[in-house]
Amino acid sequence: MLNSEYINQQSNYLLSYGISNAKNEIIWYIEEKLKLNKNDYLKFKIQFLTIETKNLIDNFISLRKKNIPYQYIMQKVDFFGKEFYIDNRALIPRVETETILRYLISKKKYNNVLEVGVGSGVISSMISLLAIGKKILATDISKPALQLAKKNISYHNIKNISLLQHNILKETFNEKFDLIISNPPYISLSDFNNLDVSIKKFEPREALTDESDGLIFYRRFSKIIKNILNSDGVFYCEIGLPSSFEDIESIFSLNYSIKKIYDLNNDPRFLEIKCL
Repeated sequence: MLNSEYINQQSNYLLSYGISNAKNEIIWYIEEKLKLNKNDYLKFKIQFLTIETKNLIDNFISLRKKNIPYQYIMQKVDFFGKEFYIDNRALIPRVETETILRYLISKKKYNNVLEVGVGSGVISSMISLLAIGKKILATDISKPALQLAKKNISYHNIKNISLLQHNILKETFNEKFDLIISNPPYISLSDFNNLDVSIKKFEPREALTDESDGLIFYRRFSKIIKNILNSDGVFYCEIGLPSSFEDIESIFSLNYSIKKIYDLNNDPRFLEIKCL
């Protein structure tokens, strides 16, 4: 049997488990593990299947059919053109989150930046690498997430990010910031129960849902942002379903101005919030 034939066979097997991009994932996995470029792969696929190659593919299949996310299997993810480590200590960065970086590039530079919920560290890292922020404080309630963020910060040789374990729902800050950014747990408990199993079972629950109506963190931000944001500062927070915008807007409307920022699908993805 040729390698290509076995790949086709196993991709059809994965399709039966609902893995829609099965064939590409298998190919990417092989290319990564065997260090093949595209030309190398063209030669590889017409070679006869060896025990070593079969075992390699079978290992991937055994993990992926359990709905373990592809990025967790590979332990890396591309974000805004850079490669980062990723595992189940943090959410998998989504391409939609890159929206805020495209938006911030065209804005002024910020001296003092705060990220609440740093996760894997991709946003703070890119804010540093793109020279958007001069000094960055990145916080998270999760110690494992902070350890992963530290690994990514070190990997990219970033020197201007400080990490802090911090619970934004119970603690605040003794300084003010020019830029605050957050992708909080905005999925309601009812919506969490309906998530795809690959998300619900493998990504960290505390980074997905507030175990309530999905608005707890926005309510908290509305109370403290005015005390930790400089007068000309700005707060950006990611939102989930477009239908949640009205609820979030009502939370901030009394003391803040609000502007929607749209992603490449023309869906509202972030809110730009400033003190009135």
